Amino acid sequence: MVKNQDKRIDKLAANLPAKERALAILDAFRSEDKSTATSLQFSTPMKTYSQPDLEVTSVIDVVENISLRFDRAFYYLLSGVFAIQVGDGSEKDTTLAMAEKLKSIFALVAGLDMFAEKVGISTERLLSFSTLMDSEFLEYYLLKPEQMHNEMLALAKEHCAGMEGLWD
Repeated sequence: MVKNQDKRIDKLAANLPAKERALAILDAFRSEDKSTATSLQFSTPMKTYSQPDLEVTSVIDVVENISLRFDRAFYYLLSGVFAIQVGDGSEKDTTLAMAEKLKSIFALVAGLDMFAEKVGISTERLLSFSTLMDSEFLEYYLLKPEQMHNEMLALAKEHCAGMEGLWD
């Protein structure tokens, strides 16, 4: 039964353009359908005799890299928020430190959203390999540019530029 399904998927995906194939693979990973993702990856047309189409594999690799880097930054900042909460500093110092960490989290998420708009791939697809998408944290921290003050917007643009560097 599985082989028949794989053959049908291979037949349906045979003529997918590289970007569409990469997006289909990301969607399969996001929905935890490893067999479909694997089937789509292995049925990627060969550009040369030795490797699959790099347009497909490079998108998958970059999205995985972005997902992991985003998770690392987000959880690092969030752990800083928790550390501040249990610290024994003055109330004023605690409030200022907390505001700074939260500003960084909001800017990180906004930067991801800006980047997603620039490359035309949803934030959900960009975080296909992320553990964060299993929670509602991302939606809570998402601000649009018009909701941010200049300093936070500049920080969000820096995060976006960092992701652009990975994409190129």
